[in-house]
Amino acid sequence: MVAFALLPESLIHRTCLGAGPSAWFSLLCAGHEVSQLATAFLEALPELDAKAYPGLNLQRLADACPSLSLLRLNCLQISDRDLCILCLGLPRLRSLQLRECSVITDIGLSAVFSSCTELQCIDVSWNEHVTDASFLHVPLKLEKLYAVGCKKLTEA
Repeated sequence: MVAFALLPESLIHRTCLGAGPSAWFSLLCAGHEVSQLATAFLEALPELDAKAYPGLNLQRLADACPSLSLLRLNCLQISDRDLCILCLGLPRLRSLQLRECSVITDIGLSAVFSSCTELQCIDVSWNEHVTDASFLHVPLKLEKLYAVGCKKLTEA
């Protein structure tokens, strides 16, 4: 990482353009110039599939990527607490995929709906702990709800 600090910013920019978010998180710990560049890219990141980055720290994700509008957390074992922390830092989130996140309950979804007021689409399919109580206070902009295989949901 120290070597990066010695390179001109334009070369760092070209070298790192193809890097994924996990590399950018690593670059945040590098020299000051590289850290600023990584921060700029992460702040502008519009979407992320977290499954592609094992071990991704969700708190760091929320802090570093406030512009995320699409977040895929499918098949991850994230808790309601993790979801609450994450969504507090992502006010611009428009689409959230939580398919097969089997640990999430109504508490986590309520936190999503209260924090992510711009949310237009959510996928909670195949989550066995999701009930009708999750959807008492959905954001006004919510247009699409995918809830296939949620056995505790009624059709009401």
